[in-house]
Amino acid sequence: MTGGGPAQATNVVSFFIYHQAFSEFPFRYGYASAAAVIFGLAVLAAMGLQGLFVSRAQRERKDYGI
Repeated sequence: MTGGGPAQATNVVSFFIYHQAFSEFPFRYGYASAAAVIFGLAVLAAMGLQGLFVSRAQRERKDYGI
């Protein structure tokens, strides 16, 4: 919609990975693969933290009888 906005400010990580892998010659498959792995690890870490916070909140709710 915005074409990436000013200075590519509105691009998402998945589009960055796709663009690196397939859009410009020479293709940068290794760079895109590394970015995808790092992004996947960051998502897994965020999910782990969220699970930790949710379980802690549920435990505290049980302690207070809510």
